[in-house]
Amino acid sequence: MLHVWQQRNTWLEDRLSNLTVSGSDLNPRGPYDQQIRRHDLLEGLPGDLYDYIIMDPPYPGLANGQYSVSPNDLANMNQHNWSQAMRSIALDFYTQQPSSGRCTVIIPNNRNLVTGHRDLFPDVVRSIFRDAGYQLYDTTYASRRTQQKQGRRMAILNNQARRARVPMTEISEVLTFIKASPELA
Repeated sequence: MLHVWQQRNTWLEDRLSNLTVSGSDLNPRGPYDQQIRRHDLLEGLPGDLYDYIIMDPPYPGLANGQYSVSPNDLANMNQHNWSQAMRSIALDFYTQQPSSGRCTVIIPNNRNLVTGHRDLFPDVVRSIFRDAGYQLYDTTYASRRTQQKQGRRMAILNNQARRARVPMTEISEVLTFIKASPELA
């Protein structure tokens, strides 16, 4: 997610690009772990109002157990519980933003290469945020860079996808919502 933020000059209007950034994660890790505070979004946002919120949630079915064993970790939830948690988070975001506040959610589809089942998470997120009172402001696309990781594992995945006739994607949708005025929500 921080990579997308660092490239904000390519997708964000100039007047919004000089914001104070505050990061939180249930399990901070990686090169930015010292800049990210530990926080569970299911307990609400820490602090007061946020003009802009960027969220790159883990999604069910692909990252189970990867970040923690906590039942509050979105990565460990089934699709129903994940959707319920995202509803709670979206409603909290709405109450924590001023009028015309924005929220960007970075989310890919998920494809099961064995069964061919597809989870269209961007559509789920659109519905959840609209129900919370947001309007879709913009949609862009970002590479997850999975195909850049050449090696045995990627070759196996590509061959499985080809055999199952399931197109793989490494693209995430970058959905930006704007807080609708109460009379439109």
